[in-house]
Amino acid sequence: MTYAVRPPRPSDAPALGRLHTRIWRETYGHLMTPEALAALDDGRATARWEQWIAAADEEGFLPRGGRVLVGVDADDVPVGFIIAGPPRDEDPPVDWQLSALNVLPEHHGTGLAQRLLAEGLGDRAAYLWVARGNERAIRFYRKHGFELDGAEQRDEEGITELRMVRGEQRAH
Repeated sequence: MTYAVRPPRPSDAPALGRLHTRIWRETYGHLMTPEALAALDDGRATARWEQWIAAADEEGFLPRGGRVLVGVDADDVPVGFIIAGPPRDEDPPVDWQLSALNVLPEHHGTGLAQRLLAEGLGDRAAYLWVARGNERAIRFYRKHGFELDGAEQRDEEGITELRMVRGEQRAH
């Protein structure tokens, strides 16, 4: 399969909203509270994507230097995405956060996630939160230099997340 990585376009928002909720249902559904799973909504996800797309420039750069990119198949249909930028946490271990890297399960193992990571984050120091029990993702991130640092949190969907960090960490 051939993929392209590009900035999202306004016309991508509905497909990205559906993609986002589908990935959450399929990847994290068994880890989420029933209420959080029931609350997943394509329309709300589409609205979030409309905001991200409107905030990004034509190269996918967000205010404050973040980046949003989508991976599309040969028919130009979004099948994955990456969002990275300044940390959202109060006391981050490094100054950059990989907020999201998701690819539809049927496109796992194709190299698309690696391309998204390379183009959206490069080799810079960064951290991310990964769902406990998502061993496939943990292996992927380890392969790309991230390591678990022992921090964990519970997100609003009821998922326990583990922090992974790559690069120089700040002294606390």
